[in-house]
Amino acid sequence: MVAKILYGTEVANKIKEELITKTEELKKDNIFPHLVVISTSYDKSSQVYVKSLEKKCNSIGIKFTEINIDEYDTTSAVELIKKTSHRDDVHGILIQSPLPKQFDSFMLKNSISPEKDVDGCTAENQGRIAYNKAFNQPCTPAGIVEILKYYEIPTEGKNVVIVNRTPVIGKPLSFMLLNLNATVTICHSKTVNLPSICKNADILITAIGKANFIGKDYIKPNSVVIDAGINCDENGKIVGDVVFDEAMELCEAVTPVPKGVGTVTSIMAMKNLIENIKK
Repeated sequence: MVAKILYGTEVANKIKEELITKTEELKKDNIFPHLVVISTSYDKSSQVYVKSLEKKCNSIGIKFTEINIDEYDTTSAVELIKKTSHRDDVHGILIQSPLPKQFDSFMLKNSISPEKDVDGCTAENQGRIAYNKAFNQPCTPAGIVEILKYYEIPTEGKNVVIVNRTPVIGKPLSFMLLNLNATVTICHSKTVNLPSICKNADILITAIGKANFIGKDYIKPNSVVIDAGINCDENGKIVGDVVFDEAMELCEAVTPVPKGVGTVTSIMAMKNLIENIKK
């Protein structure tokens, strides 16, 4: 058996087309969608991501503004973000991570209005996920759910194992899948007998951050594997957490890296922004 490849690019392109249409409709009502990204020069790879966000915004018709906070401390940055949140012409704010150590990341993120928190990172949005009432859901979990829905992969009654417990992916994703009637197990670096737990999964979702870590001993035959890991192998090649060739021989379906989860993640902030304007 050869697994079906779940390309995130296909999902992202569909979402993009829908957002272009919605943006054009908003502009007819004199509403001009505007995303503000709060950034630093601390991490060069994150700067590449910011530039890709700007490019995506431009292609959809969303105004993009980058505000660099290198010269700020936490207190002054918080005031800046709060002020930006109260601007009527700003519809979404995203804080690019990682941040330098002098910043209190929790304070900065929670200074964003939950309605304009397009990354779904505020404590209020995280808490609201448990009640299925979040203004915005975190982008990677939301992207994973979009992939499952697009490819019509059922979650109700399925055993789902998530190998990640962070507030960015694992924790919110667990609630989102529980809201879709899945039975969810969260694993992490301290989990005992990880391979046997993973091998019980109808849907295995990994974001462990270790290149080619999840091999055939972790994968249940005819399962679905969602690889949200982005790593470099010993040759400098971009790979996921999953040994792709081994997954292809066992799975019903698997996401590739690249062209998988990451491509959907990057457009979910824009989807959050546009959808919240109409609320």
